[in-house]
Amino acid sequence: PKARPETPPPPPKPKAKPEPKPEPEPEPEPEPAPAPKAAKPEPEKQKGSWEKAREEMRKKEEERKIREAEQKRREEAAKRLAELRAKDAKERQEREKERQRKEQEAREKKERLEAEERAKELAIKLEKERKERERLEEEAKVIREREAQRQKEERELAEKKKREAEEREARRKKFAAEREALRKKEAEEAKRREEEKKQKELEKQREQERLEKEKAEKERIEREKAEKEKAEQEQAERERAARETADRERMSYAYSGVGEKISMWPNGRPPAAPKSTTSSTSRPPPSAASSQRKPGPAPSATKSNVSGVSTENSYRPYDKPKQPKHRGSMSSLGSESSWAASQTTGRTTPPPSTRAGPYSTKDPDKIVISGVYLFMTQFSKTPASQLISGVGTVTDGLILRVTTEGLFIDDDVRDVPQREWDVKTWTLKQVEVWCPPHCLNSPAASSPVPGTKPNPLLYKMASSRARDRGATQPLVGEEADVYLTEMLRACKTCCRLGLCNRKFRDTNIPSSTGQTGEWKSKGLHLLRATNREGKRYLFVIDESESWKISTGLQRLRKSPLAQQLAVSGMMASDARGTLEMLGWA
Repeated sequence: PKARPETPPPPPKPKAKPEPKPEPEPEPEPEPAPAPKAAKPEPEKQKGSWEKAREEMRKKEEERKIREAEQKRREEAAKRLAELRAKDAKERQEREKERQRKEQEAREKKERLEAEERAKELAIKLEKERKERERLEEEAKVIREREAQRQKEERELAEKKKREAEEREARRKKFAAEREALRKKEAEEAKRREEEKKQKELEKQREQERLEKEKAEKERIEREKAEKEKAEQEQAERERAARETADRERMSYAYSGVGEKISMWPNGRPPAAPKSTTSSTSRPPPSAASSQRKPGPAPSATKSNVSGVSTENSYRPYDKPKQPKHRGSMSSLGSESSWAASQTTGRTTPPPSTRAGPYSTKDPDKIVISGVYLFMTQFSKTPASQLISGVGTVTDGLILRVTTEGLFIDDDVRDVPQREWDVKTWTLKQVEVWCPPHCLNSPAASSPVPGTKPNPLLYKMASSRARDRGATQPLVGEEADVYLTEMLRACKTCCRLGLCNRKFRDTNIPSSTGQTGEWKSKGLHLLRATNREGKRYLFVIDESESWKISTGLQRLRKSPLAQQLAVSGMMASDARGTLEMLGWA
């Protein structure tokens, strides 16, 4: 029930004062007796006595009336007083009843107000308890939901880890099976090649013995013939020299040197070298086995490296790519330059490129990469996702741009930015690079270029850190700048010219995965960026594009968000193991 509004109790009425008792009316004063008249004569004397008696009777009657009136007045006064007293008692009783009634009403009102107040307080308390109970129930519900969500996430994470472990195990088994099959195939191929080699060596030995016999016989015949011709020639030369001597003695005289032509050979013309028709070191004619050998494939005009990028049009400081011959174009055929994205329909792929050879660019801001891999943690051995140049929807124009804002991947042929691979600068924690001439302590990486005067400070710091250059110690500040400067100089003097494979041909590095074979792809460069969450982005780059890495990292370090960005090198075993695991070695 709705509480009534409290109304202040009415002020208590002042108690009615008892009415004063009515004063008794004063008794009427007796009328003064009339003065006696003068005595009359006797006749009048009898009359006077009667009158006197009557007067006395009248007086007595008057007194009686007065007494009765007084008595009546007194009785009326007493009656009136009794009535007044009764009325006063009645009024007093009524006032007492009214007071008691008002007190009862005030008490009831107070009790009612107190009851309403208690009910209101109880309602407020119950409402507060209800709200508190609802709050506790809501908190318990939130805690239960959070716990259920946490358990669900843990289950999903456990399932994901289990699934990743199963996929990793399946990939490992598949990779091991493929590697075992490849090893068996290579062993069989090596065995077959060894047998063929032994057979060829046996045939070659037999052919060599036959050729040596023929050669010895032929040399003997030629030697005898040459000796005979030499003896005849010497005899002819002696005879000719004797004739010339006789002629000179016959024609000479005193002062013969004056005014006459002097002979070029005053002592006679020297004998000419004998002309041999055959040479003792002449090559033997090709044997039947060698003539039956199939010729090898002609070298391709377009050379490609291990990353699939052409070196014919790769950037060099002295050559230019060959310009294709101009061909007449048809207006009805679309070209890559005439293609434009539609503004009203979805994105479509451009027409096939008409360029000759793989994609290449001289823009120093665009690093042509062979592939990029994403590892979810620093300890992951297999990538979670990848982009390979020329595989699937990705063209061979996969490029990396390193700016002050971060690392960005684009498909330059299709002009499609790979936004999901963007790495912002403020999220980067460390970058690691693998440059063979710089990380393997090659002289070309630590020594200045001939003809140039090196910076004493840079050269001193480079020489002091030459023995642990391959270590993975993070560098910041000026040391990182010096490290990138040295790497840029090494790349320009070696990697940019494609000399890595030739320079490190005899260098073999053990692999972290246990491989003991020869490391063939020594020209590949690696760039590994680690963000603050532990994710790693690995970029595989050809040696002809490696000089752009140092320039890009120097540009990246100029950003105010990358002042504490650490730069370090990669261990050679780590680089080889990573390349072998990804299938590039």
